[in-house]
Amino acid sequence: MNSQYSTSGVLFTGTKVPFFTSVVTVGPGKLYTGYGYYDSEALKSAGYSIITSVVTTTTCPTTSSTPTLPPSPTGSLCSPHGDHSIRGRDMRTPW
Repeated sequence: MNSQYSTSGVLFTGTKVPFFTSVVTVGPGKLYTGYGYYDSEALKSAGYSIITSVVTTTTCPTTSSTPTLPPSPTGSLCSPHGDHSIRGRDMRTPW
């Protein structure tokens, strides 16, 4: 999306829409979450809707579900590892 919706070096015509980029471990137990911004007008002109309200969740789900990986683009069997996991953990196991 960066190449299509980024307005690097250009003044935004709309509002800044934050998007998640990455989580990086910067020390034992210390994580850095990276964010970037897209111009809302660039996203709208591409057909995206911008939701400006905040939704607060005050309860946790009562059921647990096991996340699954999407089908492999190569057709090979794959299990969560490295780039398919959260902080290097298998996503199928609870925290």
